[in-house]
Amino acid sequence: MSEDKTKLHEFVGKQFTRLVDRHMRGVTDETFREQMDVLITAMGGKNNCYFTCIQNATQPCLQACQQSCLAGCGESEMSGPRDILLDNDKTMKVQLLSKFRTDEAGRKDITERDRIALVEEARSLFDGFYAHLDLKRAMLAIDPIGECNVLLREIERREAGQTDHYCDIDFYHDLLAIFTNLRDAHTSFTLPDRYSSLYAHLPFTVEEYYVKDDPEPKTMVTAVAPSVNLGSFKPGVQIYCWNELPVCRKISDIAHLAPGANRMARRRMAASMLTTRWLGQMPMPDEDSVTIKYRTPDGKDLSIYLEWHVYTNPPGSDYMHGGPVEPRTAESKFMLGVNKQALELQRARYRLYKRQKPLDDDKKAAIAAVTDTTTTATDTPIKAMKLVPNVPDNIDAGILKLPEFPEVGYLRIHNFDTGDSVKFTLDIAEILSKLPQDRLIIDMRGNPGGLIPAGELLLRLFTDKDIEAANVRFRSTRETKNLVTDMKEEFGRWTFSLNRASETGSEYSAAFPVTRPSMFEKVPKGIYGGKVALLVDAMTYSTGDFFAAGFKDYDLGVIIGTDHSTGAGGATRWEHDQLLSEFRSTPSPLKPFPADLKDAQMSVAVQCATHAAGSFRDMPFEGLGVEVDRGCTFFLTKEDLTDDGINLLCFAASKLM
Repeated sequence: MSEDKTKLHEFVGKQFTRLVDRHMRGVTDETFREQMDVLITAMGGKNNCYFTCIQNATQPCLQACQQSCLAGCGESEMSGPRDILLDNDKTMKVQLLSKFRTDEAGRKDITERDRIALVEEARSLFDGFYAHLDLKRAMLAIDPIGECNVLLREIERREAGQTDHYCDIDFYHDLLAIFTNLRDAHTSFTLPDRYSSLYAHLPFTVEEYYVKDDPEPKTMVTAVAPSVNLGSFKPGVQIYCWNELPVCRKISDIAHLAPGANRMARRRMAASMLTTRWLGQMPMPDEDSVTIKYRTPDGKDLSIYLEWHVYTNPPGSDYMHGGPVEPRTAESKFMLGVNKQALELQRARYRLYKRQKPLDDDKKAAIAAVTDTTTTATDTPIKAMKLVPNVPDNIDAGILKLPEFPEVGYLRIHNFDTGDSVKFTLDIAEILSKLPQDRLIIDMRGNPGGLIPAGELLLRLFTDKDIEAANVRFRSTRETKNLVTDMKEEFGRWTFSLNRASETGSEYSAAFPVTRPSMFEKVPKGIYGGKVALLVDAMTYSTGDFFAAGFKDYDLGVIIGTDHSTGAGGATRWEHDQLLSEFRSTPSPLKPFPADLKDAQMSVAVQCATHAAGSFRDMPFEGLGVEVDRGCTFFLTKEDLTDDGINLLCFAASKLM
């Protein structure tokens, strides 16, 4: 028997061992049999020795079953970590997290010198360029420069043998923690390609909802990967326990690892991280496997055992909603405002739940023989709405037919990850012409940002007023002064104030918009004159914040949120290698990463943004966000998760009447 098949048989034996051990400890017969059915189905069908094991559930029978497996009993497809095939025939390689963790535990490829060089670069970014340094010190009582100094001393002690073994992954997690503590998704450290191409995942997603008069959120499964079947564990079940810990507490614990600028942003990110982690910027899950207790819609309390897997993103599939992003202009690379971590999670979910090839017909028939494959979701106004065809890949649009309300236009913008802001805005103008002209819901929940002008130019479509874009400013340092001097063509407007800062003692430069007035002239003004409601949440970030800020500043409509404010990201995001290359006549304060770490990356918020008009003029929205209108906070209900936001959308429609 081949070595690969032997490993698969051994894997199956371990699964039986876990299930039988749990059965002996008191797991109900019904739960045990259901989970064993799922395992059998995943292995390719019914086999006599497996059913003997299920019927008797005894250790001797288990051993006999394992021996039969190792002897090559049958030719069924034994279920080990199975590669994931996408609908474009690209393959995502999969392995168990436990194996990956073991392999990484002893890895020590980075020298002390390279580790020190990496931390020193982070310190230089914070000291010379980080726009929010003083704001974060005031808001969070933290000092990233001091934390870098502490880590440098720790490296020296560990390398000298004064403390325990210091492997690569431990060092990376220590450096990640410094960036995470800033609660600023613009300012981040991305691990080398060995990790940044990897995603840890469990094959389902969850969201939280609220029940009236209960302040504690409930957790519901909202999707299961199409290539697996988990029996009664499917969309609509409520999870209440995660490895013997209340799931709401588990999500709270994970929130400490998330970079969100406010509590709800961290919690929403944590709910995503509960089942999916991008290892480029997130630590590995604490556990290799999970035992989940859940309640079905008909009130049955069951449990399921799952192991974490790690998959590799195949080359050429790094896109969202079906196609690659258009090439950006040279200037636009300095106009980015995006939560890269959230964008990667968005892309990962798209690959795992939208682009996977489903089970083949034979496997579907086998599953149908032992499990109920129906879902809990029903047809809803969203599913039945009339969609606008031929829209950009990161947009959904259509006409909503909600109960007891007239038709309402619906525009969902998943992100602003585009290469051409003007074209993006003109595409949306064309979409708006096909929607009802009296009422519109713009849904930007979960939007991680993208190209800042794409969000700001969009404002012009909803008003006849002249739009002034949000202003941005540099922190006054010698490094930013030299940078702007070397980039006069792009940033000459900021030069005078930075040169005078040493005389005036100003902490910041003068403020000017990233989106130039000439860009607004390329898009039509006030083409949509109906009432508009903007839906946001704490994951509406960066360019989403820019749009929401302008929407409020110019009073373009009502802002409704499933949280009290947006994600509070107000800055332009620059990469380390961009900064390194833009010092043209003065010596750069930065250095290239060591050769063995050249594919690692750091980013930093270089310009901080402020409101452009209204009563919030010149106020930053970093760390504060854009608050929803009074009386317009709506907490998601169970029906919103099962019926595509039906209650939320009806609430929004009521605000447009």
